[in-house]
Amino acid sequence: MENSTTVGNKVNNEAGQAAEAAEQTPAAEQTPAAETLVAQSQIAESQAVTASSDTAQPVAAQTGTSKSITAPPARRRAAGAVGKGPAIAAGLGVLGFALEVAMLAAFVFWGFRQESPWDMVLGIGVPAIVVVLWGVFLAPRSERRLKPAAVLYVSTALFLLAALALFGAQAVVLGTLMAVFSIGNFVASGYLARQGR
Repeated sequence: MENSTTVGNKVNNEAGQAAEAAEQTPAAEQTPAAETLVAQSQIAESQAVTASSDTAQPVAAQTGTSKSITAPPARRRAAGAVGKGPAIAAGLGVLGFALEVAMLAAFVFWGFRQESPWDMVLGIGVPAIVVVLWGVFLAPRSERRLKPAAVLYVSTALFLLAALALFGAQAVVLGTLMAVFSIGNFVASGYLARQGR
């Protein structure tokens, strides 16, 4: 803690000296070294402004200044909330895609576990019907896409139907995982949608 404040003070002092030297020297007489010092002082000042809140108070106390060099708490919270929203949405997008693939695999698995001749019909037919319906009503670029709330409910229903298909095919562990992740996706997506309003 002391080292970071000492370094901060030293950088601020060097930056101030460089800026004073540059101001006292006429523009025609400035050398590349003086220009470099001015640039370094500007970089040091910008780094001092972006210092963390732990070092901001000790630096201000030691230098005798009363101004804080950090953003107000409300702005820090807002910046943190903005940064997390897209990451959560991206994570839910990946989870949703994984659930879509798992749903199709579950229907294929369930279909081929049926007795002959239904195994071929159900193993290929059910996933094909689901893909067509998904593409028409639930796909992001579909012209007939349902409203976002309806997409969430219908997709969750299909994911849970796939979990039931896995239970029916005696794959209890896979069915449980599918159900848990489906409900988790539903809850998190609903929460994110409410926060976005």
